[in-house]
Amino acid sequence: MYTIFLVAAITFITALILTWRAKADFETRIFASLLSTLVGGLFGMIGGLFVSNFVPMHDVAYGPATLVALRSSDGTAGAFVWGSGTIGSKVTYNFLYRNDDGSLTPGQVDANSYVRIIEDPSLKGIGYWTSVYHEADRSSPLARWSVALRDRDQLAKQEFRVPVGTVVQSMSIK
Repeated sequence: MYTIFLVAAITFITALILTWRAKADFETRIFASLLSTLVGGLFGMIGGLFVSNFVPMHDVAYGPATLVALRSSDGTAGAFVWGSGTIGSKVTYNFLYRNDDGSLTPGQVDANSYVRIIEDPSLKGIGYWTSVYHEADRSSPLARWSVALRDRDQLAKQEFRVPVGTVVQSMSIK
């Protein structure tokens, strides 16, 4: 972001100096200064986009959210059932997770290579969902000089830790 301000300020001051030396009238100085500030801001934005490519990346984990065991229709069995569904040609995993206030929220992630389901023998009756994103390091000194860092952020993995034996996969062969 600093690149926009710096380049705009430099072009503004340069326009003032050049119009002062050329002994231009007041209106010409104002017009040249404003126009050069806009052009400088545009070039500063382009420079900030260029600098964005050099900001270091790191992995950031969001979560874990507590997963809720789904029950069978008679309400007796409590197990993590990973329901998969299809929307058009996209396959998804559906699940429930508990919010801080105790309420439940349905969740859904695309069934793709970013999903990791880990059956953890140390877990009993509880599961966890963590999302890991590969993000630009906003604490880096270069981050202040860059623009559009969010465009570089990308999903690295969705990790589900569940008790052993709770991943249920139904299959029918026809």
